Amino acid sequence: MEEKQSPKFSLVEIIIIMLIVVPLDILELTTDLIVAIPVIGLIIFILMRFVDLITSFLFWIWFKMKGVGGTRVLIGNLLGAIPFVRTITMTATIIAANNPKIEQAAEAAQGLTGEAAKGNLSPIPAAAPTE
Repeated sequence: MEEKQSPKFSLVEIIIIMLIVVPLDILELTTDLIVAIPVIGLIIFILMRFVDLITSFLFWIWFKMKGVGGTRVLIGNLLGAIPFVRTITMTATIIAANNPKIEQAAEAAQGLTGEAAKGNLSPIPAAAPTE
């Protein structure tokens, strides 16, 4: 019999995350449009980058504490210059974390890419060194 796991993120946590991320992305899009104003635009742009760094770090810590791959969230936050990428990556990470089959597939794919980086994808095991 298959044991049903409880989701890593409750509905309340998902709502809280989305209430933070969506306005942050809208604010970032607005900031990107305001940057054309000579002095004020530059000041707002620099302040928004600090807000991005702080929120990215806090979300990364939050996801790590929940036991979810914080790397995916961190990459999504670093790509935050593209509007709404942060919202999309947060949503995808939450869906993957709450669905064990998707999480297992992601871990398997991560393991495959790790093996490819090491060059260990050969189907033939390496022979033991003989002396």
